Amino acid sequence: MFSVPVDTRAPGFRVGQSGEVPGFRLADDGSIRNDAASAGASPQYPGQWTSKWAGPLYVDASGRPPDFFDRVGSTLADVQDAADWVGTRANAMVNGAYSVFPGTYNALRAVARGVGLLGPEEFRRFGQEADAIGNSLGQAVNHPDLAYHASVEAARAALASNPLLYYYGLGRILMGGATRLGPAAFAGDALRAVENGHDLIDAIVKYGVSGIPGGDR
Repeated sequence: MFSVPVDTRAPGFRVGQSGEVPGFRLADDGSIRNDAASAGASPQYPGQWTSKWAGPLYVDASGRPPDFFDRVGSTLADVQDAADWVGTRANAMVNGAYSVFPGTYNALRAVARGVGLLGPEEFRRFGQEADAIGNSLGQAVNHPDLAYHASVEAARAALASNPLLYYYGLGRILMGGATRLGPAAFAGDALRAVENGHDLIDAIVKYGVSGIPGGDR
């Protein structure tokens, strides 16, 4: 086995000695040195013992306090992060507010399909979709618990896939209330989702209420 002598001049912990206080320099006899290094004056070695949070405020990796430009750069980085956080969510709200108008167009389109203005084929397909919606609503009435849990799971899945959906939906609700087009946008987007093959729960929760773009598939 190798024997490594202990250098008593090194700061920090000394292996093999019990009862010592970490963070102090010790004399050769194991006692705490009562000199400038242990009394709080500037130590003669780089770095300092400091807390996890206070360390970056007072010393860097070399033991040198950060200068003015370091602090300004750190502050600007924090401001940029905050601006990005706010800007991303504000943009989601704006997009959600705008989604009311395409939803209203989808409602007008559904009316045109239902009265045959877009041709007999669209009229026939609209009738089939209306029958499918009626059957799904009947199942929901007969099994309300299952319908409720399925709706909750659909909402959770949508939020998990897009954390900004909350802000998108908030913007949609605010714009829908201000313009009174909210119900039309809800119905239009839900009907367009059913037209494109989505089941009724997804059509209502994801596309009607939340207004997720991209109902086509």
